[in-house]
Amino acid sequence: MLKNNNMLKNTGTNKNTANTQEKHFKRTFQLEKYEEEVRKIMDTYLKEQDFVESKKYSGQIYRSETANMFGFKYLKWSYKEGTFSLEAWLYGTLNIDWNMNNVGFLAYTIIKPYKESLLTLIKTLKKEG
Repeated sequence: MLKNNNMLKNTGTNKNTANTQEKHFKRTFQLEKYEEEVRKIMDTYLKEQDFVESKKYSGQIYRSETANMFGFKYLKWSYKEGTFSLEAWLYGTLNIDWNMNNVGFLAYTIIKPYKESLLTLIKTLKKEG
């Protein structure tokens, strides 16, 4: 019986890992901007939103400098050959990867403002000029 219990736990863990990426806010789109211009927009956004480079993840990944009651905001971005990619998520103080498509109290207090700031960022990036 214990063997079956362990099998169920392993299956659940693998399933959660697979669903982690579905919980993140992701956008990929084309831009006709110089890399320096995109970097300047991103640097401004990261500074205004109090993001710092993440020590938890390697690569160009940032997290909010301070945690809210649910954890840290994370952001990963890249711009290569005219394609801009953005991924954002909330990782909780209880080691929970929060669903960015969540509804209810969490969504209203934490997720909605974060998503709105990301959508504003995207509009800024897509502005001509």
